[in-house]
Amino acid sequence: MRAVEQVARFDRRVIDGVVDGLAAALGRLAGRVRSTQRGSVQESLTLALVGVVLLILGLVLVF
Repeated sequence: MRAVEQVARFDRRVIDGVVDGLAAALGRLAGRVRSTQRGSVQESLTLALVGVVLLILGLVLVF
C-alpha cells in the first residue's frame, strides 16, 4: 500500500502541479493576446495591406 500512496502523492504534487502551472501560464498569455485584439476586421485587414505594401516597397527599393 505504501507504493500506491507514493504514486498518488507524486500524481497530486508533480503531475497536477505541472498541469495547473501550464494552464495558468496559458491563461495569462491569452489575457495578453486578448488585450491586443480590437475586434475590427476592417482595421486588421487595412493594417495587413499597409504592411504588405510597405514590405513590397522596401524590397523594390533595396533590390
